[in-house]
Amino acid sequence: MNSQSVLIFFLATCVLLNCLNDAEGFVFKRINDVRRKSSKKAKKMLKKELRMIRKASREMKLAQQYVAKALAWENAFLK
Repeated sequence: MNSQSVLIFFLATCVLLNCLNDAEGFVFKRINDVRRKSSKKAKKMLKKELRMIRKASREMKLAQQYVAKALAWENAFLK
């Protein structure tokens, strides 16, 4: 994998992480709306969605760290 493709992957993880953060905020807001006026089943489903989004965010952050390390190694070898 060359440095350009690694950089593109890094930027893609940044964009996806931003989208996941937006989704997490939306689901969290929806949980608060549902908490007031809906059933336990709906609350449970939304909490499950929130857990999945948070797990995906953690995985994307980890991928981002690996890509950053790969870029650092590549830059060290190019010098």
